[in-house]
Formats: sequence, structure tokens, C-alpha cells
Amino acid sequence: MIMTKKLIYSFSIFAFVFALAGGAIAKEITVKRGESLSIIAARELGDINRWQELADLNGISDPRRLKEGQSLIIPDAEGTSSVFSTSSSSASIMHLQGVPSLRKIAGAIRFKSSDLAGWSDLKTNAEIKTGSQIMTANTGIAELKIQSALLELGNFSILKIITLDGLKMQLVIGNLTIKTGSDRIVVLSGDNAIEGENCEFKLAIDEAGALRATVYNGSIRIIRHDGTSTSIEQGFTATVKRGAVPELKEVISPVKLAQPKDNALTDLENILFQWNPVQGAKSYRFELIPESENMPKLIDEVTQPKIQVNAIPEGKFSWSVTPIGIQDAIKSKSFALTVDRSAPLLKLNPPRQEGANWIISGNSTPNAIVMLGNEKITASNTGSFEFRRNLFSGVLIAGVEARARVNGAASRAGIALAGRVDGTSAEVVSEIPSGKVLVNGLPLQNKLQLAEGTNNISWSWEVESEKIAGGSLKIVIDMTPPEILSVRAEPDRIKSGDRVTIKVGAKDRGMGLGEPDAARITIVGPGSFELELNAKSLSNGGEYIFEFDTPRNLKSGYLRITKLEVSDRDGNTIIMESEGMATETVDPRERLHKFFSHIIFLGVGILVGSL
Repeated sequence: MIMTKKLIYSFSIFAFVFALAGGAIAKEITVKRGESLSIIAARELGDINRWQELADLNGISDPRRLKEGQSLIIPDAEGTSSVFSTSSSSASIMHLQGVPSLRKIAGAIRFKSSDLAGWSDLKTNAEIKTGSQIMTANTGIAELKIQSALLELGNFSILKIITLDGLKMQLVIGNLTIKTGSDRIVVLSGDNAIEGENCEFKLAIDEAGALRATVYNGSIRIIRHDGTSTSIEQGFTATVKRGAVPELKEVISPVKLAQPKDNALTDLENILFQWNPVQGAKSYRFELIPESENMPKLIDEVTQPKIQVNAIPEGKFSWSVTPIGIQDAIKSKSFALTVDRSAPLLKLNPPRQEGANWIISGNSTPNAIVMLGNEKITASNTGSFEFRRNLFSGVLIAGVEARARVNGAASRAGIALAGRVDGTSAEVVSEIPSGKVLVNGLPLQNKLQLAEGTNNISWSWEVESEKIAGGSLKIVIDMTPPEILSVRAEPDRIKSGDRVTIKVGAKDRGMGLGEPDAARITIVGPGSFELELNAKSLSNGGEYIFEFDTPRNLKSGYLRITKLEVSDRDGNTIIMESEGMATETVDPRERLHKFFSHIIFLGVGILVGSL
């Protein structure tokens, strides 16, 4: 792996030149008789295994052809690793923010600050001004970043900066690949001026002054010396010989990218990139470009149609491949790649009952994949989701899992629900996407033994020995029906058509008294009068309130409560029956009836249990 040193960013109105060939250049040596790359790597770098790094850095395809007197560039022996690592050696380039910059990717690069200055090797930071020139050797590749434009100067090339303000430059010889943003760029080459914005293209000019322009994305204009211009669209190459009209030719990249697919989304750290092999290609140039300028750019050359890139950080990238060794070969289409290892939001709401269902709902990242047990749904565009479970008897332990994509990082949350429990045992059911459930510290059993009274149950959900959720349930087993404390009637004197209020005081030692409709009385009276009545309300003091209006044609006689029924929240019910719980008639002519404040129960029957 080519090593790099930490960069110290410098901000000013000038552009700086940085020496980065994957590693900081320390010196240049001359090969002596009998020396091999392994010997030189051991002596200069202290590691015999770094011979491949020397070969890559100096563009040596066959290490056996090392010649006496040949010059070699030696990287810093104590360089630090780049952010990326690949299956072969690679060069890593760090971008500067906001500063026009020049960086070495590979090989020898020389520069001069003006026409009057002499050429010097690019080994330290250098100031670039109007008139500065960059020259690359046979293996030299340099990257320039000026405003929104990213430029790559290929080998055997000379580039002159005419002005940094307005992005105007001259390609004297060689090749230059340009990716522009919103800033317009102008490149002079031979008799022509090439201009464009929001596009990507490559220029190449030979010693005879013939220009070749290939457009990868967008379009450019070639303006000739006589003022005429030609637009070149994406997918076309224009050849312009000195003094001639541009000749257009449609070109198609022979490289078909295979995987990852375009716009792929993954949380993997190590990714295998593959493409279809190209007949006649000696090697392939692979580029992985981050969207963020704070992240490194990876460029590598491989002989096989694949490359494994390890330790890829999170972010958005584009990747492309260019075949090498084929005339007029152009770069493949760029594929987008997003690496995102963040888990989605997940929050559960308190469960609620709705009709005959429990509602388990919550919020997650919009359109996340959410699972409860084996049931899978997709969160809404606002992130909400909802599961329904039938009302049950026993205990349900539910695990909810959310992922932003299939096999992505998961967020998890759990909840336990206790339904109605009959008797001293309860069925325990778990619905979890993965992992295991523990109840009272032990593996889940289908039945849970309970005792009358309050039972405190602990539970937890674990995935790969990590506790995801847990808590405690309080289950009260109540097998005792409510107790009737009092029965009162108001007023104590009534006439036909009057409203009667009956108050029944009760208490429960378990989960509490039932709702008003859990209390019922039966009243009979003179003639055929008979009324079954549910309580209208339950006071905070534990009194069920019954109200009814007597008929206007009610005959004189007795009103009797013949049946009283009260249930608690667990369904335990007390039923009290008699032949009459009544008063005597007073002044029948006025049809007045009197209810005493106490009731005498005659022949009361009591039923204990659940109905």
C-alpha cells in the first residue's frame, strides 16, 4: 500500500503545490549495477516487501528490467497509511478546501512559477500564480483543483496557468481531463479554445498540434482561430487538425460496470467493484471519487476487471473505469454509490386498545423497513407505522426492528403486554425478529405460573448477547368478587312520574371495580312493572349510580329490588337475589311511596367466580 503523510492545510489567496505520490517524496536515487527493487526497498525503506510500491510509483511494469543508471523516486520511509486500502497498491489524494491546489498522483512532476523561472522538481509546497507551468514525465500524473473544477494532467504533458480568476489555461502538449462545476473554464490548445461548464471532458494534443476532445458528460464548445465554433455533445469525440474543421465521431465506452449497481446503497466497509473485461486492454484505471472534498480520492491501476476496496468510509461516491492500452478508449459511465451505516430512528408509542385489537405503533425513518416478529411493513413517508394484534389472554413480548434498507443497520425496541389472565397460569408468547427472550432471567417458557395477588415479572430481549429491551410486568391475580357495602335510595318519598336515584356502594380488593355497565339491578313493582337497569356512572368513592323515571300511570304498591349484580375488572362477579328489597306504601290516594335508607335482604343468593 502506498503510504501518505498527514497534510497541513493552508489557506490563502494563492494556490499551493503539494507533493503527494501516495507518499511524500523524500529523494531520488540512481540504480547501481546488480541492484533490484527488493534490494533498494530493503535499503531505502527498511522493508523488502515494499518493492511493489517502488514499481508502482515509478511506472515499472516489469521489475526484472531495472537498468543500471535508471533514476528512481523513493517515497518517505515513514509515511502513514491512506484512508482506503485496496487489493493492490493505490494512490490516495486528499482535497484542499477553498484553495487552488496542485497535487501529484504518480511519477515525476516539475513546475516553474513563470516563463522566466527555471524548472524545479515538485517536492515541497510551491506558490502558483499567473504564468505558472506544470510538466509531467512519462509516469507523471497531477491533479489540480481550482474553484469548482477538478483537473487531471496526464503523463508527458505541459499545462500553463494563464489566470486563476476566470479559469483560463493553456494545454501545450499532452492530455488533460476536466470536470467542471458551475464555473466556466477556458483551455487554449493549438489553434483552438475549448470552453465549458457543468461538464466532463478530456483534451489531448500531440506534437503536431492536432487536438482531440472527448466529452463524457454535458457539452463543450471548440472555438477556432477564425472565430467559428463547434459544439461537442456527450458521447462524441472531435479531432481538430491544425487549420482544419473539427471531425466528429461518436464514441461508446467499451467498459460496462457490473457491481455495485448504479445508485447502490450499502453499509459494507469492504466492497468488491467489478466490470466486464475489455478485449485488448492491458490494464484498467479505477477511480473512486467522494462527493465531499474532505474525503480522500482513490485512483488505482489493476490488470483484472475487479478491485476490492477496504475500509470505505460513509459518504456519497462515484466510481468509473478506464481501459488502458486501447486507442481512443474512453472512461466508463460513472456509477453513484452511497455508503451509509447509520441505523434509522425508532420510537414506540404506548400501546393502546382499539376494539378487539391491541395497537402497537411508533415512528421511524421515512420508508424504513419495520418488523414485529415475522411481520414486515414499510413505514409511511412521515415515518409512522402500526401493527395490530388481537386481544389475548396471557403475556405478549414483542420486538420491533427497523432498517433503512434490506440488511442495513438495525434499530430495535421491545414492549411487553399483559392481557386477561384466567386462573394461576398464563400463556407467554414472544414475537421477535431475531435473538431470544428471557423471563425472570430464564429462557422463555410457554406457561407462566402465577399466584393470587400481585406477581412481578421481569423480561428482556437479547440479540447476540446484547440486551435490546427489558422491563417488568405487574400481573394481579384476582379471584375474589367485589363486596357490596350499601344500597341507598333517593328521595324517600315519590309519586308516579318522579325520578328515582339508587346508589350502590362497593369495593374490590383486586384490580378494581368494573365500569358502570358492570353493575346491574332488577326492579319490580305493582302490576306488571319490571325494569332492568345498568349503572349510569361510578363515583370516585366507589358508588354505582342508577337513575330511572317511574311511569306516570304506576299503581300504588311496592317497588322492590330483586337482583343486584356487580363485576370487577377481572370479571369476578357477585350476584345478590331476593324476593324483595322494598318499603311500605304511605297514603295510596296520593300514590306516594317511601324508601327507607336501609334495605332488608330476604333470601339473598351469592355467586362467587367469573362469569
